[in-house]
Amino acid sequence: MLNEAFISIKVDREERPDIDTIYMKVCQIMTGSGGSSIGKRIGAKFVQEVNAVSLSVEKQYPQVQSVVELGGQDAKIIIFKTDEETGEVEIVPFAEVLQ
Repeated sequence: MLNEAFISIKVDREERPDIDTIYMKVCQIMTGSGGSSIGKRIGAKFVQEVNAVSLSVEKQYPQVQSVVELGGQDAKIIIFKTDEETGEVEIVPFAEVLQ
C-alpha cells in the first residue's frame, strides 16, 4: 500500500488484455497523446508538446538555437534557425539536420 487512499496493483496484460487496453487509453489521455480529445471536453486549448516547447523557448529565450528535452519515455531535439531574408525564427526539419 502506497498510502491510505492508494493501493498499487499489477495487471498482467496477457492475462487481462481488457484491463490493459483501458489502462493504455487512460495513459495516452494523461500523457498528452490523447490530450486533444480531452481538451475539447473540458474546454481547454490543446497544444502538442513539441509545439508548446518551441513556442515557449522562442518567446522566453530567443537567442537559443537548440533544445534537448529528455522525457520519461522519449527525447526531443528541436533546432532553430533564423531565416536570413525575413528574420523569422524557424524550426529546422529533422531531414535537413541529417544532411
